[in-house]
Amino acid sequence: MLTEILFIPLATKIFDAPFLAYRLFTIAEYFFITIFIYYSIISKNAKRVIVVVSAAFLVYALYELIVSQSNSFDSIPSGVESILIIAFCIYYLFEKIREPNSLFLYSTADFWIIVSFIIYFAGTFFLFIYSQNNFSDLGFRKTYELLIGCFNLLKNVLLFIAFMIKSEKKDFSMPLSRKTSF
Repeated sequence: MLTEILFIPLATKIFDAPFLAYRLFTIAEYFFITIFIYYSIISKNAKRVIVVVSAAFLVYALYELIVSQSNSFDSIPSGVESILIIAFCIYYLFEKIREPNSLFLYSTADFWIIVSFIIYFAGTFFLFIYSQNNFSDLGFRKTYELLIGCFNLLKNVLLFIAFMIKSEKKDFSMPLSRKTSF
């Protein structure tokens, strides 16, 4: 969310091309989310796959950034980003379900963060793909902004739940030596 508030307006002013800013945002968003997933996954083989796939995605996204027109929507890199993040999130859930101590998986903050990513990227995947040819249509753009806003809101609500779960686990009680008994 912070990258959406700060990065897009700043990059738009620097490059004077909003679509270029969105292309850079896609790369930054992918790597911030992937870093979180990378540190949440336990399997070393899965981590290696994430590194290799991320390197390939970076090469592809930079190639697409250089080759494509700066005034067009980056629907293919956004679609690839969505597929990769959904795949990584599904693997995370698979790994957590296989653990013997995952009885209350929904009580962890990581679970809600991963679910927010899955819902957001699954909900916007076809929208990103469909935007390739229709982003210049004003009616489509209004629908696009409404749907993106709805999925962002849902993602942010789930992230809020994750942060609330994280803060509830802290113990704010006083040490036994300082408590008074009545």
